[in-house]
Amino acid sequence: MIPYKKEKSDNAICFFAFNHKRKTGKYLPQTFLYKYLAFLD
Repeated sequence: MIPYKKEKSDNAICFFAFNHKRKTGKYLPQTFLYKYLAFLD
């Protein structure tokens, strides 16, 4: 099991949401978040 798995996921969600909002000016849709998180693992 990966140590700090929960913290890694939380940080990734915040990172993706922040950068998506900064680049597009829109909030991150849930489907995009799932696609981004698929690349994480």
